[in-house]
Amino acid sequence: MLGGEKKFTVDTNIIIKAFFKPKNIPSHVIERELETHEKCRLILRKIMSFDVYVPYPIVIETASVIKRLTGNEKIAKEFATGIENSFTIIEEAEIKEIALDIACKTGASGLDTYFLAVAKMFDTVLISDDEKMVKHAETLGIPSILVRQKSLSEMQSLLEGEK
Repeated sequence: MLGGEKKFTVDTNIIIKAFFKPKNIPSHVIERELETHEKCRLILRKIMSFDVYVPYPIVIETASVIKRLTGNEKIAKEFATGIENSFTIIEEAEIKEIALDIACKTGASGLDTYFLAVAKMFDTVLISDDEKMVKHAETLGIPSILVRQKSLSEMQSLLEGEK
C-alpha cells in the first residue's frame, strides 16, 4: 500500500489520541477507542524515523485541544513546541492554492483541506482517524490510512520498513 520512500502527513486526531486515553465516551465505542489510542501511540513512535509533513494549523489546533483537555496553558504550549520541533511544518503560503482547489473540488472542511494539500503536494501518506478526510483523500488519489479500519498488527506492518 505504501510503496517507495515513506513520507507521512498525520492529522491532529492522531496526536491527541496517542497522548490521551479516551474518557467520558459511550460504552459501545470505548473498546474501539482504546484500541485506536494504542494504534496512534504506535503510529507516532514509528513515523518519527520518516519524513513527516504537516500544515501549520496543526500546531494551533493541537494547542487548543490540549488546553481544553488539560486546562493547562503550559502543557498546551509544550505540545505546540513539540510538534514544531518534530515535524516539517508547511506554512499556509506554500499550500494555499492547492488547499483552495481541494476545497472547491471536494467541499472538505477548511482545516482538512490543509492536511490534504500537504499530503498531495509532498506526496505523503495521510494518516487520520477522520473518515470524511480519508474519503476526500481517496477521491483525490492521495494514499491514506483510516486508523479505525486497521488492526494494531496491520498498522505495525504498514509502518515498518526502511527509509
